[in-house]
Amino acid sequence: MIPKASPFDRLFDRWQDKYILRVQVLAQQIALISALPSILYLWLNAHLSRLQATHLVFSVLFSMLIANLLLPLYAASASSRARRRLYEQARGISVPPQPTDEEAAWEDAIRLPWRVAPAAFLTICSPVILSVAVYMNNLANVTPVQTTHIVLAGLIFAMGFAMQNTMFLDRVMAPVRNALLPADREKQIVSGGIRLQTRLQITVVMILLINTLMIAPLGYEKLRQAAEVQASALSDFVLQVSIVSLVGIIITLGIATLQAVIISTPIKNIIEAMKDIEQGHLGRRAVLTTSDETAELTLRLNHMLDQLQIAQTDLEKRVAERTEELTRRAIMLQAATSVARQAVASQDLNMLLNETVHLISERFNYYHAAIFLLDERGEYAVLHAASSEGGKRMLERGHRLAVGRQGIVGNAAYFNRARIATNVGEDAVFFDNPDLPATRSEAALPLSVRGRVIGVLDIQSIELNAFPPETIELLQAMADQIALAIQNARLLAESQEAVQRLQALTSEGVRKAWRERISQQKRAYRYTPLGTAPYTPAEAEGQEDENAPNRLEVPITLRNQKIGSLVFRRRDNASWPEAERLLAVEVANQVALAIENVRLLEMAQYRAAQEQALSELTAHLGQSLDPDTIMQIAVRELRQLPSVTEVSVYLNPPEAKAPETPSN
Repeated sequence: MIPKASPFDRLFDRWQDKYILRVQVLAQQIALISALPSILYLWLNAHLSRLQATHLVFSVLFSMLIANLLLPLYAASASSRARRRLYEQARGISVPPQPTDEEAAWEDAIRLPWRVAPAAFLTICSPVILSVAVYMNNLANVTPVQTTHIVLAGLIFAMGFAMQNTMFLDRVMAPVRNALLPADREKQIVSGGIRLQTRLQITVVMILLINTLMIAPLGYEKLRQAAEVQASALSDFVLQVSIVSLVGIIITLGIATLQAVIISTPIKNIIEAMKDIEQGHLGRRAVLTTSDETAELTLRLNHMLDQLQIAQTDLEKRVAERTEELTRRAIMLQAATSVARQAVASQDLNMLLNETVHLISERFNYYHAAIFLLDERGEYAVLHAASSEGGKRMLERGHRLAVGRQGIVGNAAYFNRARIATNVGEDAVFFDNPDLPATRSEAALPLSVRGRVIGVLDIQSIELNAFPPETIELLQAMADQIALAIQNARLLAESQEAVQRLQALTSEGVRKAWRERISQQKRAYRYTPLGTAPYTPAEAEGQEDENAPNRLEVPITLRNQKIGSLVFRRRDNASWPEAERLLAVEVANQVALAIENVRLLEMAQYRAAQEQALSELTAHLGQSLDPDTIMQIAVRELRQLPSVTEVSVYLNPPEAKAPETPSN
């Protein structure tokens, strides 16, 4: 909310550098009102004749004309620096003023009313009172008593004129003070204006003096007349004292009202400014209206508001920067999470590496990203994936870097810590790669699992200082996730390979076991309306149409090995629906598992029988210490083994050791 412009603000906009002198002349004319108590005093005390009054008016007007010329000259001299600054501002002179000129102009604006005050009093006393007193004494034939009354009336006028001129001038100088307010806050607080306490003291003293000067001579005159036995003197004295007292009260009320306005105006201005500030208008400033303590209060309030606005602007700026930084970090965190999620989701190592580097370049807006993996001996970091065209050419050449000896990548792999080059042109470790000429900054982040480095994530940017600490922390966390994904992909590949080898061995074992079993005994059964009977597949050769639609053959598969078949035939010639085919396949799988379990059970029973026989043989052999008896027991027990028709046990003498040939 902008405060309304006062009439003096509008006059200042019109008059500019002529404002000071014109308001001084205006203040002098308004201050002439203070001549009324002097006129009343002369009317009550001087008892001038008509001719003497005419001479008095003529002499006062002539001397006041001279005084009205002298006082503006003094005001012009006392405000020369302020008027020069106003002149420069009004005409838009762009030459920056010297700090001393600005400070001097501000001092003139603050101190002018109180410099003019003694000048106004002395101007009235010297050119007016003295000249009028001399003129009236020599040319108007006034008595010494009348001359005294003229001088006292002049003093009353001088005090009222100086006081009224000063207070009015101090009020109307507000636009000048606001226009000349220095930019340097330390120079704004300038002593020179009259403080409130001093102003009130001077005002009270002046009022007392004026009233005293008006009443005391009147009392003296009436006492003198009473001494001369004038009966009507006492009643005239009461009437005249009443008139003078009434005039004094009116003057006192007027001056008090003026002082109250002068004091309350800046306070009201400050209150209005505070109300606007409470509503959030921090750009509002209190207007400087006086030169006393309220001026200092206004200036300090404005200083506080400036600091508050600067703090608010700085806070808003920091909040905006922080919000932008948090937004950027949130985007980067989201990108890092996306890259880590994609890396974990991929099970193929090559696909994982290629997708990761392309996602990093795309999401983080880096022009090159690459992943190096250490070889088996840990001597070289070998490039396995790259996102840029230059990186792809390096892949075709089989690019690799020596760990600890070559480039930022080798350094990061050797020390197992991030290596950052904010300006590659100034980094001694940087590897100048002709395939990546646009690189300006680079970050190499180790890919480590449980403290062991398995590779390096290399990121390069075309901007300087592209990797601040918070970005490196985020990228390192992402690199750790990528390292775990790479390790998991490797372990998964190794486990899948081991499973495949195990499945191959198991399948081969199943194939051999069933081949041996089938070679010993071939079994087949057929179900017909006549019942279940053994069946030889060779019997059906040439008798069945294998392509008939009502025939369905399902292999019995175990560990990817076919060990038999289930053959179905429908009574009608209709084909087999898909649901029944699936049911037949499931039945075949269950049959495979069942006969495999039977085979395993028979094998387990056979091994158990072997172990039992071996245990019994060992027990029988331990019953004797005679070699012949032991051999007889062995023959008898071994003969009981299944499919054994003959057992022989014999002992051979040890072979003779050839004699050693003596060496020469």
